[in-house]
Amino acid sequence: MADEASLHWLAATLAADAMEGQGVLPLAIRPLAPDYHIVGRITVVVITRDDNLELREAMTRGPQTGPVLLVAGGAESTRACMGGLMAREMYLRGFTALVTDAPVRDAAEIRASGLLVWSRGHSPAAPARRGGGQIGAPVHVGEVEARPGDLLIADEDGVVIWPWAHYDHLLARAQARMQSDEQRARALEAQLGGKAEQRLADIDDELGV
Repeated sequence: MADEASLHWLAATLAADAMEGQGVLPLAIRPLAPDYHIVGRITVVVITRDDNLELREAMTRGPQTGPVLLVAGGAESTRACMGGLMAREMYLRGFTALVTDAPVRDAAEIRASGLLVWSRGHSPAAPARRGGGQIGAPVHVGEVEARPGDLLIADEDGVVIWPWAHYDHLLARAQARMQSDEQRARALEAQLGGKAEQRLADIDDELGV
C-alpha cells in the first residue's frame, strides 16, 4: 500500500523513468504554480466539452478512490471547467489536487484555496451544465489510460500515471533510478572538487605562493 506522505521524493522524472517514458499526460497540462508537487491515488471523472456537470457531482461525492481528482474530456474545451469557489469546496471535501486537460479560471483564487491544480491553461469563460460525462470509469487523457485508484505523480516537469496493479514494481524501479542518480551526482561532485583543488594549486604555483 502506498504511503503518500513517504513518497515526497518521487518526482515526475523518476516516475516517467520507471515507466520507460510511458504514462506521461499531455505536456500542455501545467501546474498553476511551479513549486507544486503531488503523489496520490486518483478519483476519475469525464466531462464533455465546455461542461462541468459531472465534475460538480464528483466534487459533491468527495474522494472515492483517491484524493487526487483526474478530470478528463476537456481537451477541446475553451471554457473553464472550474474556478476558485469550486477549488475551495473540493479542498474542504478532502481532495488534495486536481489534474485536468481542460482550462480553469480564477487562477489566483485557486492558488489560495489549498487545492493543487494542473490544467491546460486558463479561460475566463464559465462552463455549461448539460452533462453527458461519467464518474468512476477508466479514462484516456491524451494517449494515457487512467483507472480509478491509479497513482498520479505531478510536479513542474509534468504529470505521470502509474497503473496501481504495477505499483510495487514501479516503485522499486524508481528507487533504483534515484539511487543510481545520487551515486552519479556524488561521483561528479568528487571529480569536479578534485579539478577545483588542482586549479587552485596551479594558481598558487603561478603566483609563487
